[in-house]
Amino acid sequence: MQLSKYPRVKLIHSPTPLEHLENLTKKLGGPEIYIKRDDCTGLAFGGNKSRKLEFLIGDALDKNADVVITAGAVQSNHCRQTAAAATKFGLECIIVARPSWSKDYNGNIFLDELLGAKLVLLDEDGEASDKGGRLSMDDTIENIIQDLKDKGKNPYFIPVGGSNHIGSLGYISMTMEMVSQANDMGIEIGSMVAASGSGGTQTGMILGADVEKSGINAVGMGISSDASVVIPKLKDLCNETSKYYDLGLSYEEDDIIFNDNYIGEGYGIPSEEMIEAVKLLARSEGIILDPVYSGKAFAGMIDLVKKGYFDKSKALVFIHTGGTPALFVYSNSFREYL
Repeated sequence: MQLSKYPRVKLIHSPTPLEHLENLTKKLGGPEIYIKRDDCTGLAFGGNKSRKLEFLIGDALDKNADVVITAGAVQSNHCRQTAAAATKFGLECIIVARPSWSKDYNGNIFLDELLGAKLVLLDEDGEASDKGGRLSMDDTIENIIQDLKDKGKNPYFIPVGGSNHIGSLGYISMTMEMVSQANDMGIEIGSMVAASGSGGTQTGMILGADVEKSGINAVGMGISSDASVVIPKLKDLCNETSKYYDLGLSYEEDDIIFNDNYIGEGYGIPSEEMIEAVKLLARSEGIILDPVYSGKAFAGMIDLVKKGYFDKSKALVFIHTGGTPALFVYSNSFREYL
């Protein structure tokens, strides 16, 4: 796949490392475990969204946009990286943020404003006030876009998580990069595992693995919604992206590997399993996960390794999607386990 054909800007340090987790592999006694360090992409504490934003900001600039609008939870890693990318390329940034478990002015919401983004905060019920009425997130975004157009601006909307056919190119690119690294290192990858929320990251992993004819299973670990909701969306985004870029790939729901057993009580709500997983990687390899995405995904992967889910004859890769700034908001939840 010729990714150079599509509008793109340079945001990340690449290739990101593909590291062997030797201590963890010995401790778990499963397959050889590696980690793809997309927490090291570089932009404003790094993370997976920067890969998507290389193509999304590239498309925005190609369309002569002067302001980007995006949305997410108040501790959204995507919003933080969008604010940083917009600043780097001279674009205004407006973030529509919904409440989440944490109410602290810390972590990503602090960084959003530090990076110059304008925040539009929704109320506890996920709505915004407007002249005495109530507006949903979608209505709020539509009103902001129309107001910007009325003022002569050229707004560009980036969906939650940067998850559309353009953003998915970022993780097609990551998978191609990882396959090349694995070939150079002489390792055969059986499965790669990542947190899966808005869907763009796992979509890119699925398509990238198939474009490369690698035979790698792209396993998504849920962090918010049930499989019955997520799998149809992933199937549709895979097919939409394949059709748009003429990849010749087609998917059914049975082709999507998504596990919703490790979400816990809900999005952003800490679980004991997540805390223990974050501790385990920190204390075995000196690598820090985040509490909302990679921590829960890693907890799920560890449990599946213990249950013998993965082929021991092939390497297992965990995709570290970043999100470290949110960890500091959760310090009190960790304290009793340290």
